Amino acid sequence: MQGGGERATTWRIRYIDGTERVIAFSPAKTREEVLHAETGAVEAAAYVPGKTPPERPLLEDERTRIRRWLELIGETDPATIAKVLAAAAEDSTARHYYLERFRDWEERAAVAEFDGGLPRQEAERQAAAQSFEATEESRAALRAARQAFGDPLPRP
Repeated sequence: MQGGGERATTWRIRYIDGTERVIAFSPAKTREEVLHAETGAVEAAAYVPGKTPPERPLLEDERTRIRRWLELIGETDPATIAKVLAAAAEDSTARHYYLERFRDWEERAAVAEFDGGLPRQEAERQAAAQSFEATEESRAALRAARQAFGDPLPRP
């Protein structure tokens, strides 16, 4: 475990139900800030992932998805964008993380559009601003769409 005053951008968090997640924060947070920010968190330790070389180069479609996610979270600094894209190209763990953030947003947008009846553009805006719970019906529709269009990133 890391001391209370030290800041880190990536944390391994254990929750009251026993699940664990690795979450990145920007700007960096202290252990106490992480525990306060994450509902149900009981332990937090700074996490420094080792680089895992990817099996293939970063695809242009993946690069586009990562850029879109950065745009959604308000990241405009060219140096930061370049650093994120370089990490995704060089480290499969980083690549997976960034692509999952995009997929999470994409799923929230689909839920807002399907369950909420919102136009796509408004659904995307809402998805970027907040998270909400999907219904089983919207999850099934999203799975069917991913299958129909040959989703290149199936979830484990």
